Amino acid sequence: MNKKILLIATGAITLTLTGCGNEVPDGVEQIDPTRTQIYVNNYEGGYGSEWLAKVKERFEEAHKEDVIEEGKKGIQVYIDSKKRTADSQAANILDNRDDVYFTEQSSYYSLKSQGILGDITDVVTDTLSNYGETSSILDKMSSEQISYYGMSESDGKTHYYGLPHYSGFFGITYNVDLFDEKGFYFAATPTGSRLDDKFVTKTNIKKSAGPDGKSGTSDDGLPTTYDEFFELCEYIDKKGCTPFLSNGKNSKDYLNNLVNALATNYEGKEEMTKVFSMDGQVNTLATIVNGELVMDENPTTLTTENGYETSRMAGKYYGIKFLSRIMGNDSYHNDKITNTGYSHTNAQTDFLYAGYDGTTKPIAMLSDGIWWENEAKEIFQEMVDSKGDNFSLMKRKFAFMPLPQPTEEKAKATTKTTLFDHLFSLCFMKANVPEYKKSIVKEFIKFCNTDVSLVEYTITTNTPKALSYSMSEEQLSQMSYFGRSLYEIKAVSDIVYPYGSSSFFANNQSRFHTTDQYFTKVNGTTNQYVIKGITDLGYSAETYFSGMYTYFKDEWKLFTK
Repeated sequence: MNKKILLIATGAITLTLTGCGNEVPDGVEQIDPTRTQIYVNNYEGGYGSEWLAKVKERFEEAHKEDVIEEGKKGIQVYIDSKKRTADSQAANILDNRDDVYFTEQSSYYSLKSQGILGDITDVVTDTLSNYGETSSILDKMSSEQISYYGMSESDGKTHYYGLPHYSGFFGITYNVDLFDEKGFYFAATPTGSRLDDKFVTKTNIKKSAGPDGKSGTSDDGLPTTYDEFFELCEYIDKKGCTPFLSNGKNSKDYLNNLVNALATNYEGKEEMTKVFSMDGQVNTLATIVNGELVMDENPTTLTTENGYETSRMAGKYYGIKFLSRIMGNDSYHNDKITNTGYSHTNAQTDFLYAGYDGTTKPIAMLSDGIWWENEAKEIFQEMVDSKGDNFSLMKRKFAFMPLPQPTEEKAKATTKTTLFDHLFSLCFMKANVPEYKKSIVKEFIKFCNTDVSLVEYTITTNTPKALSYSMSEEQLSQMSYFGRSLYEIKAVSDIVYPYGSSSFFANNQSRFHTTDQYFTKVNGTTNQYVIKGITDLGYSAETYFSGMYTYFKDEWKLFTK
């Protein structure tokens, strides 16, 4: 598959070719010496750069008469898209030409302490009146985001050096077309005790209320408990389909993310945020006793001295147990789930072609991040070219599944989904942007966060930005079924951002990334990834979970105070 990349290039190549008088290769934008440049560094991951190309076009048109430098008129937004984080480039950012960064997996406090981030307080707090809005970007941020990005300084004021960028939820996508065709929904009233009797049929069409406990909503018929989820897997397998698909190349990170998503949904926002705040009483700690999970009788008061106690959160055990059950039955999952040669794009291709390529069984569910559909746009287009418009991204129906709870009691008590945003996405201006163009660079960041731009991003990528904004029915109609399901579930869910404001968190932020939250130590052997512990090391969920406390209690004293 040939990937079309628009308006991106490395600065070194462009400058060399221009300087030597050679022609710039096709697809590489040439620097326009008659305009002032804003250089934008974009992380080229699953969300791509199409959204940014659209912003570029509108911003350049809006500022085509601006004179920032003598002898020049207009603005050129020059995009450099590569799969590299700001953290990985930190040593060179102040020496590079890029002015604005859209990135992820960013250690905000570390970047600030290195003097890399420019002050954009006015960008964040100014009312966006020039764009017909009555609110500021600050008004679009959650209280957790405001606390995290706002820094109290010696002048007694709060300053901002960055903004949240895109959302980073991980979970399970289900094939709505296949679920509808095969009746993979639990019936409101089972007709008997057999497995088949629990699902809808042509004569028993009413679905169960689903995870939200309300009939007539989009999650009707979906599993509410782990037991129901695995009954669904059995039923899907019985009907000749593959229940669960995950790629093998990135399975360590991806399945850690899934475990953490399940843990978050169990714990809820109030409890899960304590992993990062290390403050308050945590009520869900547990220990394995004689092979069984036993909850603590009393809550534990957290401080930065005993933050390792959160490794005993029951939700983490349940997430590990869920993955252990998937891996414990080969009929539940694809056969390449641990094959390191089987990439995320291979899995996306199989998910879309399965049932239509003449060889692959239909696949019901995909474990991936919310960016997968945008990442798979070329695959959708290939299918349209070969099979017709009914296979387009806009015609096919996929949806983001509200995750089930481990027990029926918990499912009845908790009908609101809690999502975990794990990407640490970040937009910032570097500290040493030349003074003559600082105001236009700031204006560009504002422009990217107007309601118009946020909606355009959402329609383009079929994913939500990590800010609060609304969309009309007409705007939502321009999105895929999957994109609309994401917009809906984000609107009704609690969201956990992995943010802390203590100096302890700031000094150790990289250790709070999701992949670092599931280290375990068993018989002196340290392992970071749940899937490896289950498949390669043969750990039970109970053994893995117990080893997490051993690891973090030992490791905590090595954290920077």
